[in-house]
Amino acid sequence: MFTSGIAWPRRALGVLAAFAAVVTLMAGPASAEVYQECTGATKSNVCLTITDLGSGVVRVDIGIDYHISLEDARAILAPPGDPFMAKMFGDDPSFDNFLFWVDLDPAQLGASAENGLSAGFSRTVPRSWLNEDWEGRDEVYGQVVLEDPRTGTIQRFNSPVISLNA
Repeated sequence: MFTSGIAWPRRALGVLAAFAAVVTLMAGPASAEVYQECTGATKSNVCLTITDLGSGVVRVDIGIDYHISLEDARAILAPPGDPFMAKMFGDDPSFDNFLFWVDLDPAQLGASAENGLSAGFSRTVPRSWLNEDWEGRDEVYGQVVLEDPRTGTIQRFNSPVISLNA
């Protein structure tokens, strides 16, 4: 269980920096494209990171720090099962279409006094899975869904939109 108190975005940036260094060493002067946006909201911070791995493949990472008390965070994690799930959507004016699920990384699920309830999700997919429309640029966002086992309530937390050519 994660209890180090390091916020997901800071952990993610360290991992991304290490990954970028490895990609740069392996690929020569060219480096991977990395897109990242975070909400920075007071109640919850949701980050979406899309890393181009080359050969038409990307890694999608979504992270959340839900700033609640350590006691509440532990109570949500106590029952068996995962209280979180995450998915990707295409952002369109009339309809936001579901694209795919993003897998929970159990090593990034935990509670801390500093960040409350934290979770991280990651999935490697074909870049074409982010192609949400035919007009050129693709606007996508991640959504984290939390089901509180104490109350049965469901909360949705959206990341900012990232625009890219898929």
